[in-house]
Amino acid sequence: MSDFEWSADTGSLDLQTLRRAYAGGKLNPVDVVNAIYDRIDARGDDHVWIYLVPREEALTAARELEAAGFDDRPLWGIPFSIKDCNDVVGLPTTNALKESAYVAETTGQAVTRLFDSGAILIGKTNMDQFGIGLVGMRTPLWRLLQCFQ
Repeated sequence: MSDFEWSADTGSLDLQTLRRAYAGGKLNPVDVVNAIYDRIDARGDDHVWIYLVPREEALTAARELEAAGFDDRPLWGIPFSIKDCNDVVGLPTTNALKESAYVAETTGQAVTRLFDSGAILIGKTNMDQFGIGLVGMRTPLWRLLQCFQ
């Protein structure tokens, strides 16, 4: 791994690449989190994110991991996103319907396990409203698109 090079613009974010780079001291979670937010900023509003964790909050999580040091947790420093039907304490959950938004008071078990495994939440991604659609788009957008067909 001595010739390891990772580009903030195009470097792979896959689990194997990041784990090896972290374990070998060639990369750190702060650099990865900054790269992700820079890539998101460069793309502009692409309707992927319903809620993006503020960069500084994600960086705080990354810094805490770095301060504790690389360990054997399977997702140490790995960035992740969740669909907007998953609750995380203090974050809004909308199920892709803005009018139904509430701030979660608990975090779901699956997400808690991701945090416990060392993963870093980047945000909540778009979904069909209440998870009942077939096309992977927010229902109002789908209805609007149907008007033009």
